[in-house]
Amino acid sequence: MALFKKNQLKRAAFLECTYTDRPGSHSPSLDDLRSQAVAFERSIFDYLTTKKAPPPTKKRETLDDAIKDRLSAVPLYPQLASHWPRFMDEANELRKIRNKIVHSDFADLPEVADLYARFKRANEMLYPFKIYARKNKRFSCPEPSGEGVKVIIDGILYVLNPADVSNLLLELHPASRGKQNYIKGRAIEAKVTGYDVEKYTYFIGEAPPFELDQDEAATLEDMLISWVGRECYIS
Repeated sequence: MALFKKNQLKRAAFLECTYTDRPGSHSPSLDDLRSQAVAFERSIFDYLTTKKAPPPTKKRETLDDAIKDRLSAVPLYPQLASHWPRFMDEANELRKIRNKIVHSDFADLPEVADLYARFKRANEMLYPFKIYARKNKRFSCPEPSGEGVKVIIDGILYVLNPADVSNLLLELHPASRGKQNYIKGRAIEAKVTGYDVEKYTYFIGEAPPFELDQDEAATLEDMLISWVGRECYIS
């Protein structure tokens, strides 16, 4: 009975709401659109690599070359004959729009929200399905620390209480990142501080910041979620 009560208290601590949504946080901004547009080029080339597309026909291949010369050869769903031609048309259109966005030429472009949804949909479709490694040399497996958890990232110990863990999980996940005001636990923020839009620097209160790419963020998120589930429902 005591163990059941203890687990109930753990679940309550980790499931407690620690944030409020920021006003307008679910409406994409121009910066959000620019990020998706820049990522579109990488999505195309990563997809071509993953699908083992034919090699480039030109020594210095552009995004235009990659779409026209190679993308058509590696359909995502070969069994759906009409799907890939439609996507090819969309990819060509997004390529033109991407160039305008990158050069801040916004004349005659559709609404930001509409373009954001189109680029995001294309990027998500092209992004290869991955099983993230549970081990990463940059951080240790989470371990209990009082009522919370401790994890070592780049040799630095981070001790997180339940509210901190909830806040960090929100920032690690792309769909919720940057959309909350935290009312419990430490303030946590993730932002791009360099020129690689796939890498975010994570700030946890006054603790030293650390940088993670999307794969590392997904791995850490998975490790923390697994630890919370084990501690709350199994231990």
